[in-house]
Amino acid sequence: MRIIFMGTPEFAVPSLEALREAGYEIVAVYAQPDKPVGRGQRQIPSAVKRVAESYGLPMLQPPTLKRPEEKERIAELRPDVIVVAAFGEILPLDILQIPLHGCLNVHPSLLPRHRGASPIASAILSGDKVTGVSIMLMDKGMDTGPVLTQERMPMSFTVIPASAGIQVGMGVDSRRSLPRTPIRGGNDIPVRGRELRQGQRPPHLPSQSLVSISMGDTTASLTEQLSHLGAKLLVETLPPWVEGKIIPQAQDNREATYSRIITKQDGEMDWHLSAIELERRVRAFQPWPGCYTRWQGKLLKVIAAVPFGISQSGKPGQVVNINLPCPKRDITPLSPPLLKGDLGGFAGVQTCEGILGLLEIQLEGKKPLKIEDFCRGQKEFIGSLLPSSPH
Repeated sequence: MRIIFMGTPEFAVPSLEALREAGYEIVAVYAQPDKPVGRGQRQIPSAVKRVAESYGLPMLQPPTLKRPEEKERIAELRPDVIVVAAFGEILPLDILQIPLHGCLNVHPSLLPRHRGASPIASAILSGDKVTGVSIMLMDKGMDTGPVLTQERMPMSFTVIPASAGIQVGMGVDSRRSLPRTPIRGGNDIPVRGRELRQGQRPPHLPSQSLVSISMGDTTASLTEQLSHLGAKLLVETLPPWVEGKIIPQAQDNREATYSRIITKQDGEMDWHLSAIELERRVRAFQPWPGCYTRWQGKLLKVIAAVPFGISQSGKPGQVVNINLPCPKRDITPLSPPLLKGDLGGFAGVQTCEGILGLLEIQLEGKKPLKIEDFCRGQKEFIGSLLPSSPH
């Protein structure tokens, strides 16, 4: 099978490598042109370009695919399938029509939920209980094509209530895999269908399975996990797809949501939001743009945080001291790494609902510090009032 691969960032690399390891003939690799980075504006190759060149694969980086000569060049390559993973450009309709078996997209969400530019961050921001990857047959719309297969992953959240116990919403027992089953419903919960023999896939419906996901995942960590899930699902989907054993399932546009492009300004903390919403932002905006506020005229980055279901009298943005008289053994089994240990006392910020416990922060010009170390050196931090985002 002759395949053209189109992808640019790190997310796309596992899919490219999986196709190569599966023995497919990759006749060309497309990526976005190198972009200048840093103060020196040095041209840095993308992750896909570096990997493709290391394998000696034909590498192409046209500024756009809209030019007639690009359509001609792709047609001359005679691809059976074009595989797209975070390429960075919508493919023109005349290119979509070239491959015998169409253009397949590896999309990191459970379509039709979170179409668009930032699906992974949007899943965290929305507090989704489940995320995953979709293999989609591309059409002229923005992630609107019919779905071939999906892989699901339960998400989790952490809230520390006033009792100082930790509540973890896992959705399901994520350590136990479910058999591959037809999809029969929405995105919120995994669904059991008839059991299949080991390794058997339904011949005509999208399928799902469950894998474990750790607490406190960020966009960075989920991107890595979903990239490998997508690569695995891609090579599992290709053979039955070209053999006509999968019937594409149209997306329900009534259930569609769209993720917008994230900007630097989105990272500024608005303490008039709830603690749970702000904690989701901290995770969703890692590694970029990061969440930040200001203190004593300097930028203060919030690297890790946890929402507390408690409240104190004070204004949104007020830094408060938190004392949780809970023994170490009650916390460590279910808590993220930064929560391990005795939470005898540390700092949080009052929000409109609950307190956002600060776990790790970084003051402008300084290295990142755990909150207890920061407060030890900056005793005036407790009691200060942090500004809220104006937008």
